[in-house]
Amino acid sequence: AGAIRFPCFGDGVVHVDTSSGTDTSTFELPEHIQQPLIESIVADLLGTGVCPSTGESGSRANHWLAQVRMV
Repeated sequence: AGAIRFPCFGDGVVHVDTSSGTDTSTFELPEHIQQPLIESIVADLLGTGVCPSTGESGSRANHWLAQVRMV
């Protein structure tokens, strides 16, 4: 039993709450976090690469994100 708290947008701080207390981790966010995916989509559309993200994988991610309880 516990909880994980992190911002969707903002600083790179993650808090893991358990019965033993809270563990906090900090990490550096990339300057342009969406850029690699956008570049792969553009390359796929131009026929010069393949985007690993598909409609199916996006739908699966959407399903699991909907299951997350926001506090």
